[in-house]
Amino acid sequence: MENQHSNRIKIIDLGLSEIVEKSSSLKAERGSIYYLAPEMILKNYNYKVDIWSAGIIFYVLLTGKPPFNAVKRDVTGTKHLDTKKIKKLILEGNVSYGHSVFQKEGQVLRDLIKTMLHPNPNNRPEAKELLQHPFFQKQVYVNIDSSGETKVFFFLFTLIRRNETNF
Repeated sequence: MENQHSNRIKIIDLGLSEIVEKSSSLKAERGSIYYLAPEMILKNYNYKVDIWSAGIIFYVLLTGKPPFNAVKRDVTGTKHLDTKKIKKLILEGNVSYGHSVFQKEGQVLRDLIKTMLHPNPNNRPEAKELLQHPFFQKQVYVNIDSSGETKVFFFLFTLIRRNETNF
């Protein structure tokens, strides 16, 4: 988010994107700390890191906060991200579902986020499988294209609009 009082979302790091074959395995740690999947920290990952990152984005859109966060102060008292602690939290995988949006939208929403943020990439769905999740099936959409992308973004937009008083 642009700042704590803004509803403007900025998605960045697309310059790091690349086309990866399903059978490929990557080794370099890349991207912003908040969005790193556990297997990326362990430097052995594949395309399933995108489902993880989408889950993080979804969580932030819903709650206004990243699921894994830590800060530390330097000798002057200035706050800085504690990247070592954030990586530890990501590897531990404990996500809080105490925010009111998870209570309001129920178990199906919690299950969706848990599925996307599963620490084992082999248990994380592919994008097409994710669209079959009950959470997406129970919503009403305007699906403009066959890829499903519009379906997801339209859903996110409507969910955010319904919950914007929570931000």
